Amino acid sequence: MKRERFSGGRFLSPFRLTLILAKFSSPMRTALALLVALTPLVACAQKTVLVGGREVPYEAAAQDAFNAAKSAADRGDFKTAEQGFSDVLNRFPASPLAREAARQLGLAQLKLGHAADAVQTLRPVVEDASGDSRVQVTEAAAQAAEASGQFHEAARWRWQLVDAAPDEGKAAALAHFVELVDSKVPFNDIAKLAEEIPRASAAWPPVALKLARVYVHLGDRGRAVSLLDDLDRRLGIANDGGSEPGGWRPTASPADGGGPVPLSGDEPLVTDVKILREQLQSQGSGKPGVIGVLLPLSGRFAAYGKSVLDGLSVILPLDGSGDIRVVVKDTKGEPDEAMRMVESLAREDGVIAVIGPIGSAESAPAAARAEELGLPMVSLSRVEGIPAIGPHIFRNMLTNSAQGRALADFAVDRLGYKTFAVLQPNIPYGDELTQAFWDELERRGAQMRGYETYEAEQTTFTEPVKRLVGRCTECLADRADYGEQRREAESIKDAFRRRKELEKLRKDVPPVIDFEALLIPDFYKTVALVAPALAVEDIVTNGCDLKDVERIKKTTKRDDLKTVLLLGGNGWDNPELLARAGKYVQCSVFVDGFYAPSEREKTRTFVAQFSEAYHRAPGILEASAYDTASLVKRLLQTARPQNREAFLAALRSAPPLEGATGVLAFTDGREAKTALFWLTIGKDGVHEFDPSTVVPTAAAQAQ
Repeated sequence: MKRERFSGGRFLSPFRLTLILAKFSSPMRTALALLVALTPLVACAQKTVLVGGREVPYEAAAQDAFNAAKSAADRGDFKTAEQGFSDVLNRFPASPLAREAARQLGLAQLKLGHAADAVQTLRPVVEDASGDSRVQVTEAAAQAAEASGQFHEAARWRWQLVDAAPDEGKAAALAHFVELVDSKVPFNDIAKLAEEIPRASAAWPPVALKLARVYVHLGDRGRAVSLLDDLDRRLGIANDGGSEPGGWRPTASPADGGGPVPLSGDEPLVTDVKILREQLQSQGSGKPGVIGVLLPLSGRFAAYGKSVLDGLSVILPLDGSGDIRVVVKDTKGEPDEAMRMVESLAREDGVIAVIGPIGSAESAPAAARAEELGLPMVSLSRVEGIPAIGPHIFRNMLTNSAQGRALADFAVDRLGYKTFAVLQPNIPYGDELTQAFWDELERRGAQMRGYETYEAEQTTFTEPVKRLVGRCTECLADRADYGEQRREAESIKDAFRRRKELEKLRKDVPPVIDFEALLIPDFYKTVALVAPALAVEDIVTNGCDLKDVERIKKTTKRDDLKTVLLLGGNGWDNPELLARAGKYVQCSVFVDGFYAPSEREKTRTFVAQFSEAYHRAPGILEASAYDTASLVKRLLQTARPQNREAFLAALRSAPPLEGATGVLAFTDGREAKTALFWLTIGKDGVHEFDPSTVVPTAAAQAQ
């Protein structure tokens, strides 16, 4: 049945017409009200109807049609039942059977899986029903709304079912309602439900508690506290002892807005209210000068955790000496352990803020737990979206998306390039960097002319490169220039000459290189294999070597030869890349969040300090940890925050810090923004350049 059929037929029943009056202006409402009043008169005047060529009393005909449809429904033929009940509504809208026909129609639609149609059919029936009939149709409407994804409407009907349920069924009805609210209803609709549901309803407290949790997550302490106060009154809870054990109890007196829901001393809802209240009370607490550190110090990621700890130790006293006390916890690289350690740092150690963790699996769960506890955290994870978890979560680590955006910005704005291609591995690093790069290109009006992928463990790249330049077998079939020459070759009668000519044609077909730069978002070992494969397909990448470019032009007789700039991320940053790939990666440009040989003053200072302490060169983990520790130490010594809220405020307003990775400051989204290190490859190695003043090819030529 089409969705509009119920309201688009020849007749409308009086109860349905009444429901739509409010949608019209006052004159229209008057006219429609008159129509509603006259409809029964019309029915009375219409004593008989034609059925099969004979006159039959109106109500008898309606009853026969209804019985036929009901019989179909009873035997499980819901398609016939749907048509039959729809026919009753269209032919006999004034019959007393119309309401029941609409209810049965909705049930048939629900059985057929037409959930959205069932919602539309049952909505006016619910509003017009009463008593046991209303409970039954409301249950059907709620089921239909859930099945069609209309969760707010489903929740509105479910809370009515909660209040209508008998004592023995109220717990089950409430559990169904709570599960729906917790897992399906969006935040905006939660706020609406909290306004719509009467305070006296048994369904209001769980909605209010859910909304309070959302406000805690959003950092809106005032609204969360106000809702918890309302819950105390509604549930009849008194707080005699703050957050001390045993301080919570149900009161004997009725709550505001109706009597309190019957509760026992260990009622889960009361416990949940207590826990959330304790979380709010713990927010803003903490011991001045106590900092937590979360790192994987055992398990397969222990080496990375140790690197971060080394970077922190250059600035922070890890031995417990001095005014700043550092509490280090081992996450083991596991999500559950990371969350437990956050809890321990917050409740047992009373830290004022947390640095870390770093792992992909542990970072989001740890950040979510810190956000719930109101504990400021500066994550050192590159996992996308970490700061979006909540207002207490910051991040100081280079992300793949930041690299992609920076490369696109540089190539379009600084170099003026308009056409690009990507050769990408099927790994998260490649996916994230490419997505950000591509999005930024589109935003700036540049074009993506080629996009090919390869598998993570792949070691030969002939096929993806051939596809990139239009030389693969299926690619040639789509090329007009090749097709014309192939037809000429195939017309050669001599079989030997024809075969040789076709082989020569396939070998000599020119590559389609309609892009100025090629992004390869992979790690140096694979890049060292990809770059020579590009040369085999006549993609010249060492454009800064003018002598070699001229030699290639003469050899290939391509005076119009255009070189392609290779672009990469921090996965390229390894001295072995040049040794493995030679001239095929010369003149390329890549970025990193830290470059130990840099001439930046603060970078050199850190490298010297770290090398003296640990007799090795630091990497981005050590440098990012060092800068984070420097920022935290400066805040503790200058702002002197006495609690977590004060530390969070100081972190939000912290002035830029010049550190080992650049000038550290946070965006409005709590992401660190630092100047990346821009690197190009010359004949004698990797060199840093300033992208605002130096063209990379010139930097490479100068070496």
